[in-house]
Amino acid sequence: MVKARDNNIVINKAVYLVIGINMEGKKELFGIWISKN
Repeated sequence: MVKARDNNIVINKAVYLVIGINMEGKKELFGIWISKN
């Protein structure tokens, strides 16, 4: 959970990360999504 400001109100939002391993065996970040709470 992260804190975000929305209309001068601080709210908690979930952050989703998609991480995978490429063909060379290295980690890569494929995407980031933030919930619309």
